[in-house]
Amino acid sequence: MQTDVSEGTTVTFTAPDAPGPLSFQVIGNVNGTLVTDEVQITVQLPPAEPGQESQAASILGGQVFLGGISAVVFSGGTTEELIETIACPLPTLAMWASAPNGNLVQYTVDRPAFVNASWAALFPDGISGPVALLLRCE
Repeated sequence: MQTDVSEGTTVTFTAPDAPGPLSFQVIGNVNGTLVTDEVQITVQLPPAEPGQESQAASILGGQVFLGGISAVVFSGGTTEELIETIACPLPTLAMWASAPNGNLVQYTVDRPAFVNASWAALFPDGISGPVALLLRCE
């Protein structure tokens, strides 16, 4: 595609559905001399609109390690969706989230409700994400 930018023409493209980096090489003609430049952009997912269905729960950052402590960022959802997303062999999973006062609040799988009462109080309507979590999967 050739474009004369001096005439105010805009170059557009259709972004892919998946987020990630893209690189373009721009070639121009300045007074008979070819000039080039590389342009790099990052495609990001648009923010969810109010009332729009949320996407499936997922780990947005970090990695779940078996046999140790992992730090991850969860997209949000229910505690059950978080447990399913982590895919740790149960009942060896324990999770911690930071409360507004800075204390860590623990959730341990397959424990009575009173053991996880602080977690339920921290996330009464589900886990609104993204949220950083510590996990132990043994």
